[in-house]
Amino acid sequence: MTESTRPPPMAPTPLALASTLPSYLYLDTDVLEREKERVFGRTWQLVARGDELARVGDFVPATILDEPIV
Repeated sequence: MTESTRPPPMAPTPLALASTLPSYLYLDTDVLEREKERVFGRTWQLVARGDELARVGDFVPATILDEPIV
């Protein structure tokens, strides 16, 4: 990243002025299913760090989007 491509720093927001998404977005199963499809299903997901896979034959089992992977 160069100086010209670095995003501008964010100014801290006083906690009293902070906001969050509406609670239903965290709880609604339909929202979760759309996120699985539109966000997580289209991007790479981190499963392990390189140091966890240092030796030949190392693996880290995981479940992503309800799918078991190795």
